Amino acid sequence: MLDSLADALASDLADHGFEDRPCTHGRAWVRKTWLTNRGVVVLELPGGQDPAAFVDARKFEVGKELGYLFFLYGMGLQVVLVGQSQASLDGAVDLVDNQQCIVQSVHLVDPVAGTRRSHRTWGQVITGTFQDALQASIDRFLEGRSA
Repeated sequence: MLDSLADALASDLADHGFEDRPCTHGRAWVRKTWLTNRGVVVLELPGGQDPAAFVDARKFEVGKELGYLFFLYGMGLQVVLVGQSQASLDGAVDLVDNQQCIVQSVHLVDPVAGTRRSHRTWGQVITGTFQDALQASIDRFLEGRSA
């Protein structure tokens, strides 16, 4: 499921200037300009894991792989989790800019139920467009699986 979802996202992310980036944790893309550094990563959420704790434990490692530089060039990270959890996504996004790697949105895709839940934080002026595109791409993918 992770690979097929990531393949479906790749084209839509490329339309927004994101490029594939190697990542040991999952599939990833980056969009870097002189002003912004944004990343998207698709990760598998192991069964029984709390999404917020899972994302928090990995965001700095993923951010470093995708190119954030400590206090020099921060990264806004969009996380797509593939798995099942009923836990809230509220704690999975960062409310304060730590000038490092901040999680701006989390999208939990449940392959069994065929559903998506999302949660966003601030930064919508620049990043909202990417988050909207992610949600729309995920929704199209899920609709295609149920058809």
